[in-house]
Amino acid sequence: ALLCQADLPALGVQVMPGYKGHMNHDMPFTTGEVGCFLSHYTIWHHMVKHGIPAALILEDDFDLQEDFAERLGICLQEAKGEDWTIMYIGRSPMENDIRQISQHVVEPGYTLWTVGYILRLEGARALIDNCAEQHMVPLDDFFSVAMGCGMDGSYNNMANEWSTYVPPILRGVGLNPPLVMPYVGSMFLSDTAMLRKRTRFVRDLPVRLPTPMPKAWSEALDRLEAFSRPPPPERTPALAGAAHRLCMQESDSIALGRRYQLVGSWDGWMDFTELERCGLEDDWYEACVSLPPHVNNVEFQVLADKNWHLRWFPLPAEAGIAGPSHEGHDSNWRAASPATNLDKAEIMAELRVRWKPTGTRALTFSWERK
Repeated sequence: ALLCQADLPALGVQVMPGYKGHMNHDMPFTTGEVGCFLSHYTIWHHMVKHGIPAALILEDDFDLQEDFAERLGICLQEAKGEDWTIMYIGRSPMENDIRQISQHVVEPGYTLWTVGYILRLEGARALIDNCAEQHMVPLDDFFSVAMGCGMDGSYNNMANEWSTYVPPILRGVGLNPPLVMPYVGSMFLSDTAMLRKRTRFVRDLPVRLPTPMPKAWSEALDRLEAFSRPPPPERTPALAGAAHRLCMQESDSIALGRRYQLVGSWDGWMDFTELERCGLEDDWYEACVSLPPHVNNVEFQVLADKNWHLRWFPLPAEAGIAGPSHEGHDSNWRAASPATNLDKAEIMAELRVRWKPTGTRALTFSWERK
């Protein structure tokens, strides 16, 4: 447990000198961010000590997407010719990707989240040799700066200053769409994304613990040792207090300025089907998806600009349409093909979807047999 500032040098670690956050994360370093950084550092150190060639590192709120193993294998093959040291399996991009390497692999710009990544031994050695634990900043910011990203200051106005401590020691690639996401609602249990009851700013900790330790402190330590994290909430966007946040309303001009796509279970959520606007004076968009004869039940969501962090999905109990949001895993529109007297094995089906992103959002779908 991190109980006082003296615990940091006792652990052999320190926050980056002068750290005070940046314009998009305007808060001092927290005890939760220390814990996050050091839990990852422990894995890097273990890799170097035991010569582990590569490791898939997942945080405790990870949620594997459909057909994870098969799709990861495909992506690893696509990245085979790239000289990378870190591969983001799940991420939240803050800047445009630098380069499209293949169908599902990109060279990322400034990126947040460390929910899931593959680190090669060379990358682990670079982090250990650079003494990453001696100049801690939030880990996702650290990785981005360590890839040389953000130097124009458009997302992180401190990136250039931090680069004097964090040189470009990582070579990154990322997957699009991501194969790992934080489960819905995990931010409400996070010690890094927000301040919870037990989370404190490092600067506000006492310099050292009093001696002898007051009885109340001693009892608090005993409770802390016995403390276990409560179970995560159900993976649904209908969390208490979350529905309004998920139902963000965009202005019509912003909504109509986007390009929209369908993604669905018919191809393992791999590709994007463009929703075409029905007319310049029409707020409706439409797409048709041809499905093989054996596919009779599908699930789908709407994305904007092929960005998995801008997706729309139905809330439970017909409570509305949520988005744009990175949340909503497993909260999909479900379409069952109507029964037919004809032999389904010989008949193609076409799913027609209509989407209105303005005003009171609406989505309709229908089936046709061909």
